[in-house]
Amino acid sequence: MTAPTWTAEDADERDLVARLEAEFPGWRIAKVSGRWWASRGPVVSEARTGADAVQAISAAELYLTLNGRRR
Repeated sequence: MTAPTWTAEDADERDLVARLEAEFPGWRIAKVSGRWWASRGPVVSEARTGADAVQAISAAELYLTLNGRRR
């Protein structure tokens, strides 16, 4: 599977967040300090790890990681 070809030219960050949250219900998405985060808890933090948090360098990488975690 390949990642969607989302870029800043196609949508701004808010649109990417909305698209990812729609695709992966239950996950909260944010871009913090240049990195993309997904969290199942109320707070996105570097201290969160494991099954409840994911970080990636791009929205596409985050998509692929979350897609791999689908049950």
